[in-house]
Amino acid sequence: MDLSQLIVHARARISDRAEPYLVSDEDWTRYAIQAQMEAAERSLCLLYDYTISVTAGRAEYTLDPLVIIPVRAKLSSAKAPLVKTTRRDIDRLRTEWELQTGLPQYFYEIENTLRLYPIPQGDDTLTVQAYSYPQSSLSYPDSLDLEIQEKDHYHLVHWMCWEALSRSDNEVFDPKLAQQELALFEKRFGPARSAHQIRAWRELPPNMRVVSRSF
Repeated sequence: MDLSQLIVHARARISDRAEPYLVSDEDWTRYAIQAQMEAAERSLCLLYDYTISVTAGRAEYTLDPLVIIPVRAKLSSAKAPLVKTTRRDIDRLRTEWELQTGLPQYFYEIENTLRLYPIPQGDDTLTVQAYSYPQSSLSYPDSLDLEIQEKDHYHLVHWMCWEALSRSDNEVFDPKLAQQELALFEKRFGPARSAHQIRAWRELPPNMRVVSRSF
């Protein structure tokens, strides 16, 4: 399904089939972009690899702004991936660890910054696998494909309709129907997450635990 098809379905759901349309193509496009962003954030349905050039003596690297949660990191020179941990756990493992150099074996992330431990003593390449927001935005008419799985495309229409029906300055304003559309979207992709929850996910997802290694 492409963007133009999403708009056709959305117009049908709110009975806005005849021109002049009550909701413009431009508005539907914005709603579709946000729908895919919300779907990616709520369901963690997009997983991408990011490549970072590692420099000797430098431990901190800014992640791509599209990253939601980094889940795996591996140096090209290492056989095993780095262990995801937290700053607090490293504090418990080692004293004065901020000054130690060597082949990195751990990583943690705070506020979109990834930190390697120990500090790399040589140049390298780091591949970070992360749940992400869509890599590209949509543009009308349907010049770009949707990135989430095709089986989920139609469910984006529910968010689009919720956006349209929630605008009090719009002739299709219907808060009751809007809530029904939102409920259908959340049934598929899950509830909204607070910034605090997303931050906790990023720092250390619940199913991950630090593993002590000797140096």
